[in-house]
Amino acid sequence: MGSVTHIEDEKKELVCDVHRLARLGMQVVDSTKGRVMIHHSYESSFVVDVNSKQHLDPILMELKESVLNKSIEVFSQGGDGVLLFKCYT
Repeated sequence: MGSVTHIEDEKKELVCDVHRLARLGMQVVDSTKGRVMIHHSYESSFVVDVNSKQHLDPILMELKESVLNKSIEVFSQGGDGVLLFKCYT
């Protein structure tokens, strides 16, 4: 870690914590709501953004709910090699 002499005394501990997280491969990202998120540096910020907003997509939420409310009974392999399943309520 570099020098923190230029940092205000009350912020030095926070800066040290951020540097520690960076050494662990983590990244601190500001959110639009004034909060911060911490994620792995190797993970794309685009992926993090999509994952954080996926619950806002009504079509995706409807699909997720329909999958959770049904049980998968039959698996089969289609002619093109794609795995198919049928859901029964």
